[in-house]
Amino acid sequence: MRVIISILAFIVGMGCVAYAYVGSALQMANEAGRTARSGDEVGAVAMIIDFIMRGEIPQLAGYLYGGALLIVLAVVNLILNNPKDDDREDPV
Repeated sequence: MRVIISILAFIVGMGCVAYAYVGSALQMANEAGRTARSGDEVGAVAMIIDFIMRGEIPQLAGYLYGGALLIVLAVVNLILNNPKDDDREDPV
């Protein structure tokens, strides 16, 4: 059961991280599209290049950090939680 919970937490964490980056890319593309529709195509390309060069954190950083936390918790749960041994000395 511990392994299944860890795998599910890992998958949900990866989904949150992917959602943060895809949402950020879509938001950036939407802003660039508005700039291009106004007639400034060079400005739209410059805005995207500026965004990439600055390494700006996505607007959906809460999902990014939450997903990273879930991934770390899943890995730590698998590594540090030892299964209980059933072969202990029985006082019987």
